[in-house]
Amino acid sequence: MKRGQDLSISVAIPTRKRAGSLICCIGSVLRNDRPELREIIVVANPDDRAALEYCAELAKTQPKMKVEICPLPCRNTAKNQAVAAASSEYIYFLDDDITLPPGNIKALCAKIRQHPDAAAIGGPNVTPENSCTIWEQAIGLVLLQPFATYMTRARYIAAPRDFKATENALQSCNLCMKKSALANYSRPFETSFFSGEETLLLYRLRKDGLAMISSPELKAEHHRRSGFASFCRQIFLCGAGRAQMSRLEPQSFKTVFAIPALFVLYMAALAFCPPLRQYPASLWPLYPYFALLVLSVAATSLTSPLKPALLTLLLIPALHLSYGSGFIVGLLGNKKTPKAIR
Repeated sequence: MKRGQDLSISVAIPTRKRAGSLICCIGSVLRNDRPELREIIVVANPDDRAALEYCAELAKTQPKMKVEICPLPCRNTAKNQAVAAASSEYIYFLDDDITLPPGNIKALCAKIRQHPDAAAIGGPNVTPENSCTIWEQAIGLVLLQPFATYMTRARYIAAPRDFKATENALQSCNLCMKKSALANYSRPFETSFFSGEETLLLYRLRKDGLAMISSPELKAEHHRRSGFASFCRQIFLCGAGRAQMSRLEPQSFKTVFAIPALFVLYMAALAFCPPLRQYPASLWPLYPYFALLVLSVAATSLTSPLKPALLTLLLIPALHLSYGSGFIVGLLGNKKTPKAIR
């Protein structure tokens, strides 16, 4: 932000048939309303009647409400459309199942003024304290375990203080970006990505020498997946997106990203090649894996409710296998362009 320039923020919320979550998200934004908040842009598909009707009704009393119709059921395309539609220098991206705590946008304005050269400023997305299902609680615990999420753990836990972030510490579910920093990209969010399109964008910004900041003061509550299958699918897509990023930007690749894929291939070899199991050495990698798994779950159970902590005993291997499977798929191809909704 240039000296003397008025600070303005556009909140961008892509949504897809989750009107209940969207209502809660917009409500939390409005409770944080400030003069710097110029507009709230909801990007919805034409068949999302509940969301469109709610936004249209709300716009009658809230002039900051704006709706963009995105014909493609594609989150990446929706984000690009929000960038094009935003009239502010700062675009604050939120997922539709995010809830902002009181004082969030005030804190964001303070961080922007404190770090005027930062191209991206964000904070952790934390599991709501009142998560209603044991699955949501357990998934929240999994995301905090280094054995499960390793380099990306910073996305889910508040650090003691602000720090210069990399693409591994920020997510677009709670991320403010400078619009002028995106001007060099005709398509800031890659539409062919399964997931993690913002990770690629953030990596490119960092590679261009632009600063990025993560602040614990900008934490927001993010509802977790409510079931096992939806959790596995989400992690699968994350793995696929990371592999696509490794193909597009080879220098971003780190060996640790491929370890779950190697684990998948190893487990598949044990499952479909019975003669291999006759050699005791073939099982040796499982011993340290399960030792680390048990230690991780035991450490979690010391500070968390027992039932969700024990459920992580299932979810951590599921995370590794889902991510690894997705990584293999992402190495082989890209996401197909979805058909437009009429």
